[in-house]
Order: sequence, then structure tokens, then C-alpha cells
Amino acid sequence: MKNNTFPCALSALRQWVCWRSERDDKSHRNAKVPYNPATGYKSSPTAPETWETLDQALEAKDKYLFSGIGFVFTAESGIIKINISHCLTNSQINELAAAIPAKIPPTTVFKRK
Repeated sequence: MKNNTFPCALSALRQWVCWRSERDDKSHRNAKVPYNPATGYKSSPTAPETWETLDQALEAKDKYLFSGIGFVFTAESGIIKINISHCLTNSQINELAAAIPAKIPPTTVFKRK
């Protein structure tokens, strides 16, 4: 199952999991709980043996009725993710969010398949 939605640099890595939205009894909120695409059992972001390929994650999402798929970011991959909440003010990117890209070292731009 080939998927061209994700950048090639991510698609090629065996760092994919599935996730299911589940209630966290401690915080009383829903959490994205990771699952191993190969087994359908819980996964861990610190256990590479519980990660699989993108194609396996996509197939497992349907097979086990997971809520979605996710990529596990690691220092070794050299790929980072930045998630900025509350970054708009009057429909414009606020000062803090606008300053972040300038602080990131130059990188290779991902190209989609």
C-alpha cells in the first residue's frame, strides 16, 4: 500500500505506530495511546521494536480500527516537529510563533513522493 501523503524522508523510516484515543484516568482527558501496527498491542515511543513501516501502520489502522497513525520522532533521525498552540492573534501568526523558524538551523526540505 503506497501512500504519497507523507514526505519521502518520513515514509522511508520504520518509526510508525498507530494510535487510539483513550480516556486517561489520571488527567480525565482523552490521550492518543500508541499501538504496534504489527501486533495490535500497545507500543512505546521508547521501544523501536514496537514501531513499523508506514505501509504496515496504514494497513493496521483499518485492520484494528485505530483512530490514526503517528510517526515517532527520535534524535537519531535528525527530524524534528514543532507544534505551536495558540499561535494566532486576530488571524495573524503571533510574534512568538513567527520567531521560531529563524531559530531552527538550515535543513533539507522534505519533498513529497
